[in-house]
Amino acid sequence: MKDNLLLLILCIVLVVCCTPTSNVKAQTTEQAHEHLLFIVNIEMLYGLLKKTESGYVFSNFKTGPQPSTRDEAWVNLVNGLPIWDTQNRRCGKGYIKDRKTAVPDCADVVNDKLFLESNFDVRDAGMRVLGAAFTLGLTLTGASYDVTFNASNYKTAYEQAYGRINKETLTTLSRELTSFKADFKRTHDTYHAAASRPDINIRVNDQSGLYSNQIDFAKMIQVKPTLIAIPSITVEAETLEKILDDVRRYKQDLHDKWSLQTADAEIKYLPTTSQFNYEWRGPRRLPVKDGAVRGEVFVDVTSKNVDHVMPRSYEAKDANLVLRFDGYKITFVNRTAKFIMIDSIAFYYNGKIAQRGGLALEMAPQSETLPQNALDISRWPIDHKYLAFRGITKPVALQTEVEIGFAVKYRLVDTNKEQSFFSKKKYSLYELIAKQ
Repeated sequence: MKDNLLLLILCIVLVVCCTPTSNVKAQTTEQAHEHLLFIVNIEMLYGLLKKTESGYVFSNFKTGPQPSTRDEAWVNLVNGLPIWDTQNRRCGKGYIKDRKTAVPDCADVVNDKLFLESNFDVRDAGMRVLGAAFTLGLTLTGASYDVTFNASNYKTAYEQAYGRINKETLTTLSRELTSFKADFKRTHDTYHAAASRPDINIRVNDQSGLYSNQIDFAKMIQVKPTLIAIPSITVEAETLEKILDDVRRYKQDLHDKWSLQTADAEIKYLPTTSQFNYEWRGPRRLPVKDGAVRGEVFVDVTSKNVDHVMPRSYEAKDANLVLRFDGYKITFVNRTAKFIMIDSIAFYYNGKIAQRGGLALEMAPQSETLPQNALDISRWPIDHKYLAFRGITKPVALQTEVEIGFAVKYRLVDTNKEQSFFSKKKYSLYELIAKQ
């Protein structure tokens, strides 16, 4: 019995090893399909390839997005290519799996309508018989197949169906779709050209009393046309003639809407700047007529916001020394014929003080501070919120006072005697911000 089993195994191995494997390779999609249709202007036209008693025909036609059905033979009529998956694959029946990966059931893959055919794989058959000797026949419960796309049969079927199409109707359909695109492009370009050069009259109402054309409000408006994409003509019918009729009717409906409907543009107003507070009063949409966007918008400037409120010219002095301040930097003039050593400076602003000591700034007789040696107060410990004002109007600014002052301690070098002077001035806020 043992000798008989070994003999059986040896015979099966010889059969498997000597059996030639199939060398039929499925052609790639690019190799299998020639471009049989040369209609440049149609971008989206599909035909449903079906077999009838008289041969293959296109039983339905469709424009618009690509059909999504998996088990129907929809063909792209622009390039002659099938839209279904034509790649080589494997399938199985029963419990069998491919040698490396699981395979789908053949019932889900093989489809004569899609020219997907399968061949029995003798290698797997031999291995199943060989395995049967060790598994008591369990490996005989399944089978594995190669599934290929029959490009030759597809091409024959396509040419037969395409030969039955009315070429004049197809050419007319191409012209209709092309003219539709051209009409839309003209309308689209007109709308966008109008939006890029809007003719909007901006009327500014200064309620603050402090505005003097400091803002270019035209740059604060964005105009966006509503027509931004070409609509898709989606039609499905049993004949090309019916497709052509439907496309013409659809085109006419769109033309009627374009001529009757007033196109409009969306108006966006940008946020308030930090310098002024203002409110827009205007439409959210404006009509596009005669190739232009025209309209009127109102802006109410309600108040002003100001920071770093300082006099732009301030002078304090005594018989020996002059302090000058331009709102940002401090310089000195030595009026004497002696050296002066400046020790410390105090800056007074609206009840607050910022001080710098240990300066040891020496000035020659009859000299002025060089620009590069000016003292920059932006580096001083100043609480800037006391120099900032929000929501100011002219009446408020006229009634608001700002106090600025300086104190300087210095020494005449030959006497080494400390001297000082102190000065404060009050300004109306309006005086300081009117020209900002």
